[in-house]
Amino acid sequence: MHSFSQAGQDLFAAHCLNYKKDGFYYELGANEPFLGSNTAFLEIEFNFSGISIEFVDYLCQLFNQKRKNPCFNFDLNHKSLTEILDEQNAPRIIDFMSHDLDGHDSRLNSLKTFDFNKYKVAVLCWEHDFYDGGEQTKIEGEKFLEDNGMVLVCKSVKWQGKAFESWAVDPTLVPENLWKPLVCENLEYTEILGRIGNE
Repeated sequence: MHSFSQAGQDLFAAHCLNYKKDGFYYELGANEPFLGSNTAFLEIEFNFSGISIEFVDYLCQLFNQKRKNPCFNFDLNHKSLTEILDEQNAPRIIDFMSHDLDGHDSRLNSLKTFDFNKYKVAVLCWEHDFYDGGEQTKIEGEKFLEDNGMVLVCKSVKWQGKAFESWAVDPTLVPENLWKPLVCENLEYTEILGRIGNE
C-alpha cells in the first residue's frame, strides 16, 4: 500500500478503521492533491468520499482537477468546521479527520468550532507544531479533544525528531485492539508505523 502522507497519517487512519471501505473523511489544509496528502490513499485504495478545505486558491483548483472528491476554498475565520459539514450534508460519523492548518491560533480556534455533540470522529490527526512554539496550542487542543471523548493514542508524534502532531480516536467507534497497542508519546512516526506493520 502506497502512503501519500508526510508521516503515515493515512496508514494510521486506515489501520484504526480496520481498512474500512466507502468511508468519509474531512480534511482541513489539503495542500497538494497527492504529495503529502493525508486523504488521497483513503480515496484511491478504499473508495472514501470526503470534503477537503484549502485556503490557497490555486492549490484548491489543482486539487479539483486531479482528485475525485471536492476541495473548497473556505475562510475558516468566517465559517466553523461544523457549518461546513452542515452545508455539505455530511454524514454524522466522520471516519477520518485531518486537521493540518498553519498558525497556532488557526489550529486551535478552528478545532474548537467543531461540535462533537453533532458529529463524531472515529480517527483524527491534528497538527500543533509543538516543536515550533506550539506548546500551549498542544495543551489546549489535546484537552479539548479529551473533554469531547477522544482518546489521544499518539501524543507528540515526531517527524525527523520534531514533535508536530497528536493522533486520536473515538473509543466508541474504534475497537480497543486496533488502537491500544499504538499508545505512545514522543515517538518518531516510523516507530508507530512499525507497530502497525508488525501486528
